[in-house]
Amino acid sequence: MSERKGINKYYPPDWDPSKVPKRQKIGNQDIKVRLMAPFSMRCLKCNEYIAERRKFNAKKEITKEMYMNFKIIRFHITCPRCNNKITFKTSPQTAGYVTETGAVRNHQPKSAIHKEEEATPKDSKPETEDEILERLEREEQENQSYQVLKDKRKRNPFWQKQDGLKDGDGNVMENLEKRLLQQQRENEINDHLEQLHARQVHINEHGGNEQMINSAQRMINSDLSTREEQDELADEDAAQRAFAKFRSEKKQTVEKIEIESSEDEDKEESEKEEEIADEEDEVVQPSKRETSKAAASTAFNPKIVLKRKKDVPVKTAVDVAPTKALDIGPTALSTLAGYSSDETE
Repeated sequence: MSERKGINKYYPPDWDPSKVPKRQKIGNQDIKVRLMAPFSMRCLKCNEYIAERRKFNAKKEITKEMYMNFKIIRFHITCPRCNNKITFKTSPQTAGYVTETGAVRNHQPKSAIHKEEEATPKDSKPETEDEILERLEREEQENQSYQVLKDKRKRNPFWQKQDGLKDGDGNVMENLEKRLLQQQRENEINDHLEQLHARQVHINEHGGNEQMINSAQRMINSDLSTREEQDELADEDAAQRAFAKFRSEKKQTVEKIEIESSEDEDKEESEKEEEIADEEDEVVQPSKRETSKAAASTAFNPKIVLKRKKDVPVKTAVDVAPTKALDIGPTALSTLAGYSSDETE
């Protein structure tokens, strides 16, 4: 927000800003900053314990030292008990801080110690070209891993790299799944071992391995014998069914043949009877005129009886005609005229 009463500065028309003298910049000027202790330290004068993250008003000094085009900065603080001057500076190679004067670090992780040893070797000999190339390659790899870690932390602030996981990604969920699978596998192995132990105890209680083997052999033999008996019974049943089926089919065929033969015989007999009937009709049956004469003669001579031939078999159809002629007596006019009552009809 702007001020309630703005300050108006008057610049005359003939004012030339180039004629105004400029302030000279101080090259190594101390800058006051507010910071926290980067690690726990102990004062060398009064043995005062300075905890990590304790706040101080410090002076910031930019040194002329460089590391891979990174400026190294020095900080000046005082002991809160004895006003002893304590200095520490940045360490880009270890990505941390290093104490200089007035205090010592209480504890230091192994990784930081290893990095400091690499950063400050004991031999003060100048590095060769091969050593410089190896160091630069190692630092480049570390820088790449740091960038990967930085990208991972952007998406998940609790992400941590673990070499034991797949591709070294260090995914927490994959680690959890891997542990769960390993735990399930261990539980299955323990259950299987318990079953084996219980089985061994049961075997020992029932006489040992030999007795169990003998009992198992007996059970196998009994199973084999029962299976053989069942197979034999099944074969017998199948054979009986096959024979019964064959007999029934044979009986059906015989009955069919008998029926066909009986039908043929009946047919032949009927044909013979028809032939005989035709012959009788031709031989035995007289004409109408002869029958009328016979009827007239029987009327005058009742003692005369017509005899049939012995060789020809008598049929009912032949017997009907003379009976009718005999039953119906001829009249006087018919006898005189010489014809019977059948002709009138």
